[in-house]
Amino acid sequence: SHDICNVDPIIIESNRQILSIIITNLLDNACKYTKNGTIHLIATLQGRELTITCEDNGIGMDEETIEKLLSNETKFNPQTPESYKLGYVFINGLIKQINGKLTIESHPGKGSSITIQLRLR
Repeated sequence: SHDICNVDPIIIESNRQILSIIITNLLDNACKYTKNGTIHLIATLQGRELTITCEDNGIGMDEETIEKLLSNETKFNPQTPESYKLGYVFINGLIKQINGKLTIESHPGKGSSITIQLRLR
């Protein structure tokens, strides 16, 4: 099921291709690691800041993995899935190209909430 609200469109001055790649990768990662669960993509506008959040109740990540992903660290625990390493390092690099910010909240076995914040002009 999906909830669709009737709202005025938001015009974002950003690189459409980069934003599309970021959102596609977030959803792809959520789908890969959420079996028989739920995934939500939420976009909110508060003042001049657009926030896009991808939430799932998949396998989640531990604090060490999150810190390494956000710092673009390349040495991970051997159990960390390869696509986590590459996907989030890739996403984080793209977000920086469009002057955005990436935050990750996650707990093993409970899922993840990945948020992108973009400042609008």
